Amino acid sequence: MPKHECENQNLTNYVNNHAFPVVWSRFSEKAWSLEPPEVEMLMQKIKQIGIPLKDFAGVKPYRGILTGFNEAFLIDNDTKQKLVQADPKCAEIIKPYLRGQDIKRWSPEWAELWIILIKSSANHEWAWSKSDSEAAEEIFAQTYPSVYKHLKSFEFNLRKRQDQGRYWWELRACVYYDVFEKPKIITQDLATHSWFSYSDTNFYPVNTCYVWSVSDLYILGWMCSPIAWWIFHRELQHSINDTLRMFRDQVEFLPIAQPTPTIRAEVEEIVSRLIEITKTNQANSREVCQWIQSTHNIPKLGQKLEDFSSLSQVEFVRIIRDRKPKTSGGLSPKGLKEVENVYQEYAIPMQSQKSEATRLEHRLNDLINQAYQLTPEEIELMWRTAPPRMPIAPP
Repeated sequence: MPKHECENQNLTNYVNNHAFPVVWSRFSEKAWSLEPPEVEMLMQKIKQIGIPLKDFAGVKPYRGILTGFNEAFLIDNDTKQKLVQADPKCAEIIKPYLRGQDIKRWSPEWAELWIILIKSSANHEWAWSKSDSEAAEEIFAQTYPSVYKHLKSFEFNLRKRQDQGRYWWELRACVYYDVFEKPKIITQDLATHSWFSYSDTNFYPVNTCYVWSVSDLYILGWMCSPIAWWIFHRELQHSINDTLRMFRDQVEFLPIAQPTPTIRAEVEEIVSRLIEITKTNQANSREVCQWIQSTHNIPKLGQKLEDFSSLSQVEFVRIIRDRKPKTSGGLSPKGLKEVENVYQEYAIPMQSQKSEATRLEHRLNDLINQAYQLTPEEIELMWRTAPPRMPIAPP
């Protein structure tokens, strides 16, 4: 209940108006809830119809890479370019990585960040893997000189970390690196929004992510559905601001509905299109934002310009004009025309695709509800008891 409502609420009246009986049979050694009876009945139906996610997927989730000392292994694009320029060979051990915050709805949004991926000699055979420490370090220095110089500056901290490989410059042992190089569904370890991604790119998520080594788009469609978000909020642990803790040993038991072949086919088609729309809009957004920054000398765009496709053309022009440094002389007639053309070329198609995505999201909602065999009354109850930040608005 919001704070302002609490201040004006009589506790006795509130209890009298909202109290409901809970039968003793709901209290057992297993986890139990104090949900209203109708909500508890809906959850029990969902659990009876659904099967554990790990059984449906046929795999368990893997945690992302834990470096033990991010400052050494996680680098930005400028650092990567300098290392490769000094030693082109080291490009083979520098891979793109994803953070939890890069996991968006449908498709991740890579922030041009890189990980120095030196697998442990326990899982990978390097030129130095069978040498003693002193000889191994010399071989490593000769094999990847620029990376060696970079990591050497962090040696003290790298030697202190618990999570390390056979040598101080290696990452901890990991037997599932190949999972990161396959198609995968990626979730955050802390989910504030219903943001789950599919990627067939060789991204290496770090330990703020979990990876499901599957390419089943029905699973992603289910994860992103309103009813799944409703289930997650009742089955998973909560953190600050109703952020969900996506712990592996809880998520793998969430009840996913078995689809009919017809439902599966349509869900996969919808999800494939939503991924395509998301990727296109992400690419267009990056291109326009970079253009604004470089052409109009606005380094920090702010939320409105970053979400420029939600603006009208008049607002887009006005904000750029207002944010443009005064020393530049403002927008010339030619500059104004260019801004208007950029809006027409990018924002208008993005708005159209967002409208299409909204229609598809609502159809996806209907299909997942059908898979759970929900009645109109149960769907209404789901929306009436919806948690914060539902992925779409009610139908």
